[in-house]
Amino acid sequence: MAALTRGGYAYADIDRLITATNANIVADLKKQPDQLGILGTVFDAKIIHVDMMTALAVARQYGDAALHQEMADLSMSTSAEPKAVERLTSGELGLLLSGSSLGLRKRGGRAGSNTQAAFESLAFIATKKDGLLNKAIGSGLKEVELINSFQTERELGSEYKYYSDLYCERTEGPIRLEMMWRKSTSRAEIANYVLSKLGNYGRAIGLLS
Repeated sequence: MAALTRGGYAYADIDRLITATNANIVADLKKQPDQLGILGTVFDAKIIHVDMMTALAVARQYGDAALHQEMADLSMSTSAEPKAVERLTSGELGLLLSGSSLGLRKRGGRAGSNTQAAFESLAFIATKKDGLLNKAIGSGLKEVELINSFQTERELGSEYKYYSDLYCERTEGPIRLEMMWRKSTSRAEIANYVLSKLGNYGRAIGLLS
């Protein structure tokens, strides 16, 4: 993530994102150079990593009955996880939502085999019903008072209709979160995902044609 962002607040670095992938979205964006330069700052875009342990803890603690049924069907634990509060508030997402800088980001240790296997099951659920996982994230953020309320699949734009994974209301103003659920990924895939989302947002508000 640090290779695709700048500063302690994880702002998306458009130049780094562009050079990290050769996907079609890059060619499309380069056709509009004037808008391209301001794309990241217009949206105050940030790239945040939610680690496996946090994702699993949130799913167990804040997932609804539908998510827990999906997890149980894959023999996953759905027991309450009190550490979910600490993991949410002290992780990158919690720190940035609270207005804190991430400081120098460190590479995390390798997760154990049981954790990896459990997260792979969670990622499998996301391929079918990612809305259940996104709702759990929203419920967790509300429970620990990092947001006031949230909606899933909130519409954005009038020029081009687009729906955000999570729309979160805060005292400081609303934010929209897009979730990239993957059991494994690469810098190029992350860059492609972020640029695709920024492109969708740009078209939705009429910044990009």
